[in-house]
Amino acid sequence: MRIFTALPLLLAAAFPAAADVHRAGDWSAALIGQTCYVYSNAAARDTSGSLIFSFDKKGYNASFHYEYAPYHNDSGKPWDADDYAVIAADGQESWLGDEVFLEAWEAAGEGHMTGGFVADMVQLVANAQQSVDFMVYRAAHSEEWLYGRFFPGGFSEALSHAASWCEFNPSALPSS
Repeated sequence: MRIFTALPLLLAAAFPAAADVHRAGDWSAALIGQTCYVYSNAAARDTSGSLIFSFDKKGYNASFHYEYAPYHNDSGKPWDADDYAVIAADGQESWLGDEVFLEAWEAAGEGHMTGGFVADMVQLVANAQQSVDFMVYRAAHSEEWLYGRFFPGGFSEALSHAASWCEFNPSALPSS
Protein backbone atom coordinates (compact mmCIF):
# COMPACT_ATOMS: atom_id res chain seq x y z
CA MET A 1 0.00 0.00 0.00
CA ARG A 2 1.36 3.41 -0.98
CA ILE A 3 1.54 6.08 1.70
CA PHE A 4 0.77 9.47 0.20
CA THR A 5 3.61 11.85 1.00
CA ALA A 6 1.45 14.91 0.44
CA LEU A 7 -0.97 13.79 3.17
CA PRO A 8 0.93 15.51 6.02
CA LEU A 9 1.02 18.71 3.99
CA LEU A 10 -2.70 18.50 3.24
CA LEU A 11 -3.40 17.94 6.92
CA ALA A 12 -1.34 21.01 7.78
CA ALA A 13 -3.49 23.07 5.43
CA ALA A 14 -6.76 21.59 6.68
CA PHE A 15 -5.94 21.71 10.40
CA PRO A 16 -3.60 24.66 10.95
CA ALA A 17 -3.89 24.29 14.73
CA ALA A 18 -2.22 20.86 14.44
CA ALA A 19 0.80 22.24 12.60
CA ASP A 20 3.04 25.26 12.44
CA VAL A 21 3.30 26.55 8.87
CA HIS A 22 5.47 29.34 7.49
CA ARG A 23 5.18 30.48 3.87
CA ALA A 24 8.07 32.29 2.19
CA GLY A 25 7.95 33.12 -1.50
CA ASP A 26 7.47 29.94 -3.51
CA TRP A 27 8.24 27.69 -0.51
CA SER A 28 6.69 26.70 2.79
CA ALA A 29 7.89 25.08 5.98
CA ALA A 30 5.64 23.00 8.20
CA LEU A 31 6.17 21.34 11.56
CA ILE A 32 3.91 18.35 12.03
CA GLY A 33 4.57 16.33 15.15
CA GLN A 34 8.34 15.87 15.38
CA THR A 35 8.99 16.27 11.63
CA CYS A 36 9.72 19.43 9.67
CA TYR A 37 8.89 19.74 5.98
CA VAL A 38 10.16 22.25 3.45
CA TYR A 39 8.26 22.09 0.18
CA SER A 40 7.63 24.04 -2.99
CA ASN A 41 4.20 25.64 -3.22
CA ALA A 42 3.85 25.49 -6.99
CA ALA A 43 5.64 24.48 -10.14
CA ALA A 44 6.21 26.82 -13.08
CA ARG A 45 3.69 27.07 -15.89
CA ASP A 46 3.38 23.88 -17.97
CA THR A 47 5.18 21.80 -15.36
CA SER A 48 3.88 20.05 -12.25
CA GLY A 49 4.68 18.43 -8.96
CA SER A 50 6.45 19.44 -5.79
CA LEU A 51 9.93 19.26 -4.28
CA ILE A 52 9.71 18.04 -0.69
CA PHE A 53 12.37 17.89 2.02
CA SER A 54 11.73 16.42 5.46
CA PHE A 55 13.80 16.47 8.64
CA ASP A 56 13.23 14.84 12.00
CA LYS A 57 14.41 16.53 15.21
CA LYS A 58 18.11 17.44 15.13
CA GLY A 59 18.06 16.89 11.34
CA TYR A 60 17.98 13.11 11.51
CA ASN A 61 16.36 11.04 8.76
CA ALA A 62 16.60 13.89 6.26
CA SER A 63 14.92 13.06 2.97
CA PHE A 64 14.22 14.65 -0.39
CA HIS A 65 11.87 13.68 -3.15
CA TYR A 66 10.00 14.99 -6.15
CA GLU A 67 6.32 14.15 -6.21
CA TYR A 68 4.76 14.17 -9.67
CA ALA A 69 1.30 15.69 -9.94
CA PRO A 70 -0.39 14.47 -13.11
CA TYR A 71 -2.21 16.77 -15.45
CA HIS A 72 -5.99 16.47 -15.62
CA ASN A 73 -6.18 13.90 -18.42
CA ASP A 74 -2.98 11.97 -17.67
CA SER A 75 -3.21 8.22 -17.42
CA GLY A 76 -0.57 5.53 -17.44
CA LYS A 77 2.82 5.72 -15.82
CA PRO A 78 4.71 9.02 -16.18
CA TRP A 79 8.03 7.25 -16.85
CA ASP A 80 9.41 3.76 -17.46
CA ALA A 81 11.86 1.47 -15.68
CA ASP A 82 14.64 2.37 -18.16
CA ASP A 83 14.31 6.10 -17.51
CA TYR A 84 16.37 8.11 -15.03
CA ALA A 85 16.18 11.42 -13.16
CA VAL A 86 18.07 14.56 -14.13
CA ILE A 87 18.31 17.55 -11.79
CA ALA A 88 19.49 20.99 -12.92
CA ALA A 89 19.93 24.36 -11.24
CA ASP A 90 19.92 27.50 -13.37
CA GLY A 91 20.14 25.36 -16.50
CA GLN A 92 23.22 23.42 -15.36
CA GLU A 93 22.76 19.69 -14.83
CA SER A 94 23.94 18.29 -11.51
CA TRP A 95 25.27 14.86 -10.64
CA LEU A 96 22.57 14.70 -7.95
CA GLY A 97 20.13 13.23 -10.46
CA ASP A 98 22.24 10.07 -10.31
CA GLU A 99 21.16 9.70 -6.67
CA VAL A 100 17.42 9.83 -7.41
CA PHE A 101 15.47 6.64 -7.87
CA LEU A 102 12.21 6.79 -9.77
CA GLU A 103 9.02 5.00 -8.84
CA ALA A 104 5.91 5.14 -11.03
CA TRP A 105 2.37 3.83 -11.02
CA GLU A 106 -0.76 4.76 -12.94
CA ALA A 107 -0.89 8.56 -13.39
CA ALA A 108 1.57 9.18 -10.54
CA GLY A 109 5.21 8.94 -9.61
CA GLU A 110 7.98 10.00 -7.26
CA GLY A 111 11.71 10.40 -7.37
CA HIS A 112 13.47 9.64 -4.06
CA MET A 113 17.02 10.75 -3.31
CA THR A 114 19.56 8.59 -1.51
CA GLY A 115 19.54 9.91 2.08
CA GLY A 116 23.24 10.71 2.28
CA PHE A 117 22.93 13.33 -0.46
CA VAL A 118 20.09 15.44 0.96
CA ALA A 119 22.52 18.08 2.29
CA ASP A 120 23.92 18.45 -1.24
CA MET A 121 20.39 18.92 -2.61
CA VAL A 122 19.70 21.55 0.06
CA GLN A 123 22.82 23.43 -1.12
CA LEU A 124 21.82 23.12 -4.77
CA VAL A 125 18.40 24.71 -4.14
CA ALA A 126 19.81 27.33 -1.75
CA ASN A 127 22.44 28.39 -4.30
CA ALA A 128 20.09 28.45 -7.32
CA GLN A 129 19.42 31.94 -8.64
CA GLN A 130 16.65 31.28 -11.18
CA SER A 131 15.29 27.74 -11.16
CA VAL A 132 15.62 24.13 -10.11
CA ASP A 133 14.44 21.60 -12.70
CA PHE A 134 13.37 18.01 -12.21
CA MET A 135 13.64 16.16 -15.50
CA VAL A 136 13.48 12.55 -16.58
CA TYR A 137 15.55 11.10 -19.40
CA ARG A 138 13.01 9.07 -21.36
CA ALA A 139 15.06 6.25 -22.89
CA ALA A 140 12.34 5.18 -25.35
CA HIS A 141 12.30 8.73 -26.77
CA SER A 142 16.05 9.45 -26.38
CA GLU A 143 15.35 12.81 -24.75
CA GLU A 144 14.94 14.60 -21.44
CA TRP A 145 11.44 15.66 -20.45
CA LEU A 146 10.96 18.54 -18.03
CA TYR A 147 8.47 17.49 -15.35
CA GLY A 148 8.86 20.25 -12.76
CA ARG A 149 10.50 23.69 -12.70
CA PHE A 150 10.69 25.40 -9.35
CA PHE A 151 11.83 28.86 -8.32
CA PRO A 152 14.20 29.18 -5.33
CA GLY A 153 12.73 32.41 -3.93
CA GLY A 154 11.86 31.83 -0.27
CA PHE A 155 13.63 28.48 0.05
CA SER A 156 16.33 29.67 2.47
CA GLU A 157 13.79 31.42 4.68
CA ALA A 158 11.50 28.37 4.79
CA LEU A 159 14.50 26.14 5.52
CA SER A 160 15.59 28.46 8.32
CA HIS A 161 12.19 28.10 9.99
CA ALA A 162 12.30 24.32 9.67
CA ALA A 163 15.84 24.28 11.08
CA SER A 164 14.71 26.36 14.06
CA TRP A 165 11.65 24.20 14.75
CA CYS A 166 13.51 20.90 14.43
CA GLU A 167 16.82 22.15 15.89
CA PHE A 168 19.24 21.31 13.09
CA ASN A 169 21.92 22.96 11.00
CA PRO A 170 21.04 22.62 7.29
CA SER A 171 24.70 22.75 6.28
CA ALA A 172 25.69 20.04 8.76
CA LEU A 173 23.02 17.34 8.64
CA PRO A 174 23.83 14.25 10.71
CA SER A 175 24.36 10.89 9.10
CA SER A 176 21.06 9.14 9.59
